[in-house]
Amino acid sequence: MGSVAELIEAEDVDALLRLVDSRVSSREWEELERLGEACRRAVERGRQLWSVATHADYRLALDAPAPFVARALARPVSRFTMGPLTEVAAARHTWEDLAGLLADPPAAAAFAQERILRGEDLRGDVRAQPDMFELPLVRAQAEVAVEGLVPTYEADRLHVPDPLPPAAVATLGRVDACVADAAAMPEARPVWNDLFDIWTSQSGGDVRIATTRHGVECAVSLLAPDAHVGVLTAGDALVRLEWAAATGAAHARRPGFAVGRFGGWWAAARLASVVWPFAGTADAFVDEALTACEWMWFEPVPRPPGWVFGLAAARSGGCATAVLARDAKGGVT
Repeated sequence: MGSVAELIEAEDVDALLRLVDSRVSSREWEELERLGEACRRAVERGRQLWSVATHADYRLALDAPAPFVARALARPVSRFTMGPLTEVAAARHTWEDLAGLLADPPAAAAFAQERILRGEDLRGDVRAQPDMFELPLVRAQAEVAVEGLVPTYEADRLHVPDPLPPAAVATLGRVDACVADAAAMPEARPVWNDLFDIWTSQSGGDVRIATTRHGVECAVSLLAPDAHVGVLTAGDALVRLEWAAATGAAHARRPGFAVGRFGGWWAAARLASVVWPFAGTADAFVDEALTACEWMWFEPVPRPPGWVFGLAAARSGGCATAVLARDAKGGVT
């Protein structure tokens, strides 16, 4: 293997990626940081080494001590990583590990939200940039379930758990006299489209939406005439919304749970006709906002291959909406 400079000039990506992993194995963090910086400078000169620079920062965020992690999080975000480095770092570092080192407010805000969903209470800590996401700096009791859905980042792969079906699942057939009505919940379509934008715009997924004045089962039937269904608590619905917004589906870079938490709260507030941003506590949002709707999980029978997400919500009076998002399997396990 030649020198680093020779490998860079030769654009030997494979050798440079092996060198990144070697630096991690030997815990040569300063050398790894310098290698990443050299590749970034080479990219500015037209060398196709962005993947090496990105991988160097990813391994720093995943494996390195806190000062190196903080510097990696401060560098420009790359859309070529498997997920945001704030989420990668949150898997192995606490808020106090990095809080005093994060000079970039967006990075600090995102890292704070990742750690909040992992159980940290950051109320009163202005370093968490509370105005950036306009979300509570402590999770709701119902959000404890997110811990079972956080991804596992490894050196060269990402594992994203799927939400489990509800404990009680029934079979729903076609609902008679079920009629779609686009005027029933006019805000539903833009809410669902925004929530699943990455699935459709960056991963090639498909999103189908229904609205009706005939209740939640009718909304489900419009999208899946035969389906497995289960009633969800308000907290379960929130966690699923957060998961959907945090996930890049089959092929897109995942936005992470900081973005997912914001997307889930915003979607729930819109569907429940609650003023946003919500002024109360995290538990009050679940108790007051999400209980304004009846929530239902569903999955078509037979189940389509790949990524499948079905959720329906109904307000009192019968106005209801359902969404069925699908994407071909691939990208992550």
